[in-house]
Amino acid sequence: MRVRLTESLTRYDARLTGGQEGNATGRSNYGDRFTFVRFDCGAALDVLWKGLEITDEKTLAEMAARKKERDEQAIRAKHAVLHLGPRGGFQYLSFEGDYDGVPGSRTVGDRDEADRLMTLMREHGVVIREERK
Repeated sequence: MRVRLTESLTRYDARLTGGQEGNATGRSNYGDRFTFVRFDCGAALDVLWKGLEITDEKTLAEMAARKKERDEQAIRAKHAVLHLGPRGGFQYLSFEGDYDGVPGSRTVGDRDEADRLMTLMREHGVVIREERK
């Protein structure tokens, strides 16, 4: 997928000024917060996702469709649980429901996405139970 660098990474390679474009693989040896990018300028390295902007229209359309599906699943959720750590810190959000006639469950580990989904759930009357470990 095509991406654009939003931050300067000149300390790693002098060619990596902000705005450089390249192809991201979506994979990295450093975990899911990174992706390997081969830039058009010739540089290649693992970059944090937060330092990239996706410019590939097909990928953006697929992401929008997945977001819409997640939103619809959250709105139709039957049992939602916000899982908190022993001191009240966020761990994850889980919810169950009937999705296209098939019972299933979803788990969200990203706090910002969980906050967004919980707001949507509350707007549609879904009760969210808190559970501490």
